[in-house]
Amino acid sequence: MEYLTTGEMIDQLKGYVSFEEALKALREGKTITWQPCISEYFLYSYKIIDNEIKCFNKEGREVSNWVMFDDLIHGKWTIEE
Repeated sequence: MEYLTTGEMIDQLKGYVSFEEALKALREGKTITWQPCISEYFLYSYKIIDNEIKCFNKEGREVSNWVMFDDLIHGKWTIEE
């Protein structure tokens, strides 16, 4: 098994924001994306539409994405401009 150095792990997280920053952006009307740290296959976008948080898969279709809160905190978050 190959292990990453601390520097390599930090480099992989560049461009990502914290869970708190993502929530703030969502409240400001921006679209945010999330993917678990373990897989690039799963990528979800969230936006507020009609006062509800809607979830979309990477193909842009609305989906129900029920994930554990702990997964949300430790996943990789980005804010779409």
